[in-house]
This record gives sequence, structure tokens and C-alpha cells, in this order.
Amino acid sequence: MVDCRAQTFTLEAAITTLLIVLVMLYISQAIPLTPLTSSAANVMVENTLEMYAGDVLNTLTYEPICSDISAENLSILKKALLSWNGAVIDGGASSSEYDTSFENISNALPLKYVLINAFEKKGLAYNIDIYYKDAIMRKLRFIYNGQPSNNAIIATQVIPIYDTDYENGIKKYIPDIDSSNLYNVLYVRLTVWRM
Repeated sequence: MVDCRAQTFTLEAAITTLLIVLVMLYISQAIPLTPLTSSAANVMVENTLEMYAGDVLNTLTYEPICSDISAENLSILKKALLSWNGAVIDGGASSSEYDTSFENISNALPLKYVLINAFEKKGLAYNIDIYYKDAIMRKLRFIYNGQPSNNAIIATQVIPIYDTDYENGIKKYIPDIDSSNLYNVLYVRLTVWRM
């Protein structure tokens, strides 16, 4: 005697297994499985990184509002730039080139501390470029860590340089744009990306 129900159960199990495999295949194609694919989570990470980089750059360029424009009241980044010798710093603040790229390294140590703790220890790469006004906008590369990835973010800030500022740093490499106390205006561009 042959039991037809056993054959039906076997056929039903085979069809169910095939259906489950097809559903799993469809789901694996529909959901991004790599961290670098565009998704809502990746956009949120990029937005958070953009806010973070902007906050760090704001901290680096902060100067208290006061009538005394002495060296103690200059921003961290401006002090470093006014001592910078113009050589591109390859590899970031933790590189051996950093300490030899300033005429007065004590003016650049706070910048080094912030860059290492804010970016390098968190696995973030960064470039800092300085744009200034001449007959056209020109660019000086300050710190270079390589070519940014496609998901890099950019934060910008403006730093005015005055005739009364220290003479031996960046002022050697940029022109005086007018006869007023304003020497030139630096446009700082910070590019940050995950390594």
C-alpha cells in the first residue's frame, strides 16, 4: 500500500525550501551590507562628521572679542600660521615634519594637540588648505594627509591677518591687499574623512 500523503508532504517541503531561499536571496540584494554604501545611516554619520569638523575648526579659529590684539588673544590656528615656514606638512600633526615646519614651535603646539586628539586618535584623516586673495584666489597647502575619499566633508572659516600681526610666518607668502590695517584674509578649508 502506497501512502500519497508522504509524497505530498515531501513536495510541499521542497517548494517551501525553494521559496525560503528565493526570499533570502531577494532580501540580501535589497539591503546594503557594506558600510560605505549610501544609506540613511551613512548620511547621518556624514552629517555628524560635518558638524564635528565644523566645531573643531570653530575652536581652532576662536578669538575672544577684546580691544587688545596681543599674541595671547590670537586663535590657535592663527598663532600657528603666523609662525609657519610655508613647507607643506605631509602626514598630519603627528608627523616628524610638523615640528620643523614652524619658526616658533611653541606657537604651534596647541594646534598639534587639538589635531591629534580631535582627528588622528579617532581614525580621521584631514587636509588643511589656506586660500588667500591676490589678483585671484590662491591656495597654500598647509597640512596634507592624502587624497580625500568620496564621502569627505569640508568645513571652512575665515581668518583676517593684520599689518600688526607677527611678520615671519605666513605673511612672507601672501601679499598685502590694501593700505589699511588689514593685511589679507585667509580662507581656511578643512577636509575630513574616515580612514
